Amino acid sequence: MEKVDMYTVYENWKRGLDRFRWQLISTPFASSKEFVEELDLSESIMKKSMSKIIPTSILELIKEQKENQVLLIDLKGEDNLDLALELNVNFGITPVLVFAHIFHKKAIVGSKELLIKLIKYSYDIKNIENKYALLLDYNRFSDKEFPKREYFNNQYRLTEEEMPYSEDLNQWGIDEVIIVSESPMKIDLKEYVEYLENNNIKVKVNLIN
Repeated sequence: MEKVDMYTVYENWKRGLDRFRWQLISTPFASSKEFVEELDLSESIMKKSMSKIIPTSILELIKEQKENQVLLIDLKGEDNLDLALELNVNFGITPVLVFAHIFHKKAIVGSKELLIKLIKYSYDIKNIENKYALLLDYNRFSDKEFPKREYFNNQYRLTEEEMPYSEDLNQWGIDEVIIVSESPMKIDLKEYVEYLENNNIKVKVNLIN
């Protein structure tokens, strides 16, 4: 079985993040060691095309992204990793993963598929430093009840500390955030939108039903 160095995987995703390097959280990488040892990386994975993940109208917005804008995309983690690779390779957009879960065999958040994609795609990401997309995992928490004896509860909510501060965005010449999210929008993302708008950052919200 192929041996995986998760520190290398982490550095691969960190490469090219520049000002957004603090948004890449090390927890998923550091906590995956035991899980990784049992992975079969030769196992085939289903990779979705961008058109299967987001509507054409929103794809056009992404293609037209300007350097004074940053994308913030909140979709299922597995889909967002597929999207990360497509955005990087086809449109020169650097993906910034904002995943904060702890990997665990019985975890609610973070599937085997997600971990395999996290590893495999990391070797294909190009170092580009002009346009960025912050990618969240829509499955980070839910209202669904999980039996405590069967699942390890690693759900989480994002706070301003994990997201870019408005002062930093202004300093970097970014004055607009374009949000693409599954519907309904998560409460933590709504709070971040309110924070941005209260600090004079333009926000455009695009929901996918």
